Amino acid sequence: MVRHVPSGLFGHWLTVLPALALLFTLVGCGRGDERGDIRKLAEHGLSVATPAGWTGGGAGGTYEFRSPDGAAKLRVAPLDGVTTIGSLKDPQLLAGTGATLVSRNLPPSPTRVGKLAAERGRFTCNDGRVYDVVAVQTAKGVLLFQTSVSADRAAEESERVFNAIRHSIQPDK
Repeated sequence: MVRHVPSGLFGHWLTVLPALALLFTLVGCGRGDERGDIRKLAEHGLSVATPAGWTGGGAGGTYEFRSPDGAAKLRVAPLDGVTTIGSLKDPQLLAGTGATLVSRNLPPSPTRVGKLAAERGRFTCNDGRVYDVVAVQTAKGVLLFQTSVSADRAAEESERVFNAIRHSIQPDK
């Protein structure tokens, strides 16, 4: 039996592709595990990943985690008295932080966490911090994920922290 192997550029890629796939699988494209530690929020049926080295914990349904240098924080807490995410106001998204709004960096907008409805926004506040907030609609009510960094932190570093935490929020399986 004779096998026909395509020639030209396409044929070359067909022979190299399996080796590249194996290489990327073994080395993971050169990236380490950036997700860090998975934090189970048992009372809420959700989990979130904090970057490696963050410390903290929770009690009574409220959780707080900090970066090793304290410049970045994550606070997870239920929003008291609110049962749906429709039309949340800026002060509600910042509830429990002790901060007041100075400016909106990103206005509140709808998003999703798995199959759950959510709303997110980004704010600069009077405490010298930038807050990226995700309000998730759970069966028990609204849960706030308030990630903040000091305003003097490099913009690309804060965006990395915000994205890593925001995209790691998952319903427990």
